[in-house]
Amino acid sequence: MFVVSEEKRFAIHQAFEAGGEWAAVAELRRYFPLQRNEDALSAVRAIVRWPSEASLSNRDTRRKSAPPGSRPAARNEQTSPGSTENKATETLERNADLVGNSQWRPATYEAVAADPTGGEGTITIMLSGEVCGAFGIDQRVAEDKATVWVVTHLLTGQRLPREFLTHEAAMACVQKLQGLRCWNRGNATAMLSHPDTHLAQRILLAAPDSRET
Repeated sequence: MFVVSEEKRFAIHQAFEAGGEWAAVAELRRYFPLQRNEDALSAVRAIVRWPSEASLSNRDTRRKSAPPGSRPAARNEQTSPGSTENKATETLERNADLVGNSQWRPATYEAVAADPTGGEGTITIMLSGEVCGAFGIDQRVAEDKATVWVVTHLLTGQRLPREFLTHEAAMACVQKLQGLRCWNRGNATAMLSHPDTHLAQRILLAAPDSRET
């Protein structure tokens, strides 16, 4: 059992309106470390049915709606801990059919992330965005409430260490990275030792309209 404040209820409801149930589940888990997807989803469904308080319209919200025309990311977190290498292998298998397209297209793909409950393992998350070549991009709300675009390497499921302030900037950077052979590897350790990796790092650091994560 846990108590949901009106502020948290509103944030969860906003995430639900923007990205659906799984986006709301991701928001819920920022406040409550529910391990089972079934429990988290049940809690979200109950919370979004709660009526808002009359005072809600008179105070500032913690979150802003995504800009018109944007595509919020719906995230489905799987709380099965494991090594990063094992997660990357599983992600590669599931994302394999998405790799190699020469044109951008909408898709749902998997990524790996640190366990949000503070554990040493990793989790897999489902992202809704666009894919091209060996990369996917999705839109998120950063910790400072800015709307950003994140680039994920599909073969390893790992995000690149930059976030982009515009959709166009993310796509332009990916286009520059596509020709480097280091991205053809599904092993993150081997990829870091590839000669092209140094050039990739320079491209990322110099990418316009981007910032370090």
